[in-house]
Amino acid sequence: MVILVETLALHVFLNRWQPVAARAMTLVSLASVLWLVQDDRALARLPVEVDDETVNLRCGRRFAVKVPRADIAEVRQLTWRDVPSRGPGYLKGSGFAQPNVAVRFTEPLAVKIFGVTKQVSTVGLRLDDPAGFVAALQEPERAASATTAP
Repeated sequence: MVILVETLALHVFLNRWQPVAARAMTLVSLASVLWLVQDDRALARLPVEVDDETVNLRCGRRFAVKVPRADIAEVRQLTWRDVPSRGPGYLKGSGFAQPNVAVRFTEPLAVKIFGVTKQVSTVGLRLDDPAGFVAALQEPERAASATTAP
């Protein structure tokens, strides 16, 4: 809501001297508001999904990547003390919030973020049920260790 008030005030101010710039700025601001609304809806509408063979990691409209379960080296629940630091190969896919789950891949994956491809080896996510997500990804490991145990 604040962005709309600011856009209107800046439009009125700029329109006196640069009407073309005022219109362009207003269009860009309105497009930004539309994108933010769509991203917010996508966060709820497009959840992270786990099936038998793949994991579909998403963060609204920012990125989506389908990862074969075999390409996941580690998944762990995070606390505020062990959130990975930003650096090459790390993607914070939790928006403004701190991630509560980290997914590390066996080798870096190409992830398209806002149209730019980045090599990512770890993704930090903010999930509603981090313990359930970790358990869902560790189930095959437990089943395999139970069937191969002496």
